[in-house]
Amino acid sequence: MARRRRSRPGLSWGIIGWLLALTIIGAAAGLYTFARITYRVAVGPEGGENQRIFAALNPIFAMESSLIRLVGVPTSDPHATARALDAGEVDLAIIRPDLAVPANGRTIAILRQEPVLLMVPANGTVEKVADLKGKTIGLVKGGGLNGAILDTILKYYEVPEPGVRRVDLSAHEVADAVRKKRVAAFFVIGPVGQGVVADVVAAISKAGNGAPEFLAVEEAEAIARRNPTLEKLEIARGALQGSPAVPDETITTLAVTRRLVARSSMFDWPAGEIARLLFIQKAKINTELPFAYQMEAPDTDKDTLLPAHPGVAAYVKGEQKSFYDTFESLFWMAWMLCTLLGVSYAAIRSRINRNKHDATADATARVLAMLSEARGADAKRLDLLEREADRLLQWSLHRRANDAMDEERFRFLTLALDRVHQAVERQRHRVREPALEPSE
Repeated sequence: MARRRRSRPGLSWGIIGWLLALTIIGAAAGLYTFARITYRVAVGPEGGENQRIFAALNPIFAMESSLIRLVGVPTSDPHATARALDAGEVDLAIIRPDLAVPANGRTIAILRQEPVLLMVPANGTVEKVADLKGKTIGLVKGGGLNGAILDTILKYYEVPEPGVRRVDLSAHEVADAVRKKRVAAFFVIGPVGQGVVADVVAAISKAGNGAPEFLAVEEAEAIARRNPTLEKLEIARGALQGSPAVPDETITTLAVTRRLVARSSMFDWPAGEIARLLFIQKAKINTELPFAYQMEAPDTDKDTLLPAHPGVAAYVKGEQKSFYDTFESLFWMAWMLCTLLGVSYAAIRSRINRNKHDATADATARVLAMLSEARGADAKRLDLLEREADRLLQWSLHRRANDAMDEERFRFLTLALDRVHQAVERQRHRVREPALEPSE
């Protein structure tokens, strides 16, 4: 007699699901531990100031400990930079909001403030902004881009635009313009410290035999309220030069900002992490970018044109979650999801098993009833019972082969069916006996 092969129980779908979930979680942990996330940054035209700033910032993100990498993407002008961010062609951008504002931009960091300065040579006749009527103004470096701010100032002080002549100058042409008295005032925007402003101050001082005078914009706060891309700024005495002090007293003026902005859709963790790396590495950045000390976090409570990214706001308020905190939250969420799936699977499996057991119980009850029906049945009824018993045996064999019936129930059912066949044979014998007796 051939031995029946016992089927080896396989892994349940619940266990397979748990193993799969743990494998995915482990793979995600490894990916985030060893992988690097790369973001594209719009940096403006080749050789421009924004590219210089990016070159100073980027080494911070090239360190081995950083999960974030930045890649610069050149653009033709400030408007192209803003369009690239809005279109999703880049993830971040370095911008001056007074030139172009991306609709979906959120501030990561204010990289620096650049004061708007009106300077006149020593012993000049211009003492206030209103005196510029009918004069010539030299717009130093980037005059085409900065002219709109000059228009804003002149309009506020009711200096008619047609009554002012403008001349674009480079920093190298300032000294010659002073000596030849080609201009009455110089308009320049740049950082406090090394750069174009310091060069212009030095040129005017040398050619004009004395430090320049500054035209204060006393109503800077009122102008900034009308023009949210501008800000009020106080320049302390001696901020531009120490001996002699330039300016010789604190002056009020306007300022523009250069900002690192991200798309509003950027996740909170990378936005906060980029800000954190910038702020904790200010000293290192300052070796490459002398005015990096001016870098600051955006105002998280002020409703500005380019509000702080939520991830940066969380960092500033001390509520930022580290990457591993975020991963831990995701891990427990995944764990709870796996638990829910496991419970759901167990409930469904229990329901299926209960249905299977109910069908087996019904079949068993029917076999027991057939034992009773066999007693006293006629030949026709016995044939029906025998065929039904054969069908039940075939059904039980099929269910056992598909592991839909356990071994114990199968044995009980087959034993009962065997007794049904025996009862049917005994009853047939009784039915036939009267027919075999001889007639008297």
